[in-house]
Amino acid sequence: MLNLPESPVSVYSHPYRPELSLLRVWLITQSYHPLAVETIVSHAAAYDTLHGLVDCQWLDASDEAEAEAVFVGGMLPVSHCSAEWEDPGIWIDLDSYEAAIERYARERGESFGEFPRPWTPAEKAETVEDVAKWFRLHQED
Repeated sequence: MLNLPESPVSVYSHPYRPELSLLRVWLITQSYHPLAVETIVSHAAAYDTLHGLVDCQWLDASDEAEAEAVFVGGMLPVSHCSAEWEDPGIWIDLDSYEAAIERYARERGESFGEFPRPWTPAEKAETVEDVAKWFRLHQED
């Protein structure tokens, strides 16, 4: 992580995107115009990259590598070892889906059987691969 000097300018700090705050401070310390700072940070926030900003002449080509290092270096780490990644309930909640369809049908006086069900209890999906398989089988051409 780069040690950036204190900025004499009040800098908005984004609580969930520290990389944007670091990029903003770095751009200010490099004497970028305020409009360029806002444009570059907005682009980074929207696209998670600084790619294309040199071509548009918002970011100086000689600053691109260091700006990218500041931006990427400020990103929060993503946990790859969490047990939640393997929990199918995180990705699909079939009970909520079916309950919502039943509630929708009841409110309109229709029967639940008229609505497409994602799968019968016998073919209930347990994994993301099961869901993908179901969608491939039931895709409309």
